[in-house]
Amino acid sequence: ALATVAVSLVIGLACLRLRGPYVALLTLAIAQVIYVLIINDTECFTTAQSGCMPLLGGVRGIGRFGDLGFRGLLGPKWYVAHFYVGLGLAALALAFSILIIRGPLGLAFQALRDNPGYAMSRGISRFRTQLWVFGASSFFTGLAGALYAVQFGVIGPSIFSVPLLLFLLSMIVVGGLGTIWGPLLGAALLMLADEGMRELGDWRDIGLGLLLAAFVVLLPRGLV
Repeated sequence: ALATVAVSLVIGLACLRLRGPYVALLTLAIAQVIYVLIINDTECFTTAQSGCMPLLGGVRGIGRFGDLGFRGLLGPKWYVAHFYVGLGLAALALAFSILIIRGPLGLAFQALRDNPGYAMSRGISRFRTQLWVFGASSFFTGLAGALYAVQFGVIGPSIFSVPLLLFLLSMIVVGGLGTIWGPLLGAALLMLADEGMRELGDWRDIGLGLLLAAFVVLLPRGLV
């Protein structure tokens, strides 16, 4: 999580020179550059039992992660403990978000959203405030990524794929931008829909696209 914060601050220093939707577009572009760098990383960095391993894992990804100890402690029920660890991290992130949104920093976010010119004239630094958001959100993203790697034992470049990134953004759109409970409800709804259409093959993506389009037209501000 701390390493993710360090990387995100470096990326934020570049992205936040822009404004509005260009920040989001540049962030997505950087994710795609990282994806391309990983899948094209073929030079041997170390030799493992499975053969030559690139520094970034290449298309095979990086594996052999450590374990939280639940597999040895709980046997075949280890995944239940991982579920509660994930639930605890989600609750921690939600509590942190509520404290931030309802505190002085949250007021600064709202001021910059509603009237950036006036907010900056009152001494609120747009760059510093948004950079703070980059760092804080990346901390929990790093924790989630670490739990993902421990859960599945491997993490690959697919985590940077465009469909997955758009799926995550869709959760926020469906739930409601600028809300506390919206992203949670959006995530729950889209995950239920995704699992429900798992057997439909190519129609699965079409169904998710139609669902998202329906929300944009009928509920443009999201569920919340």
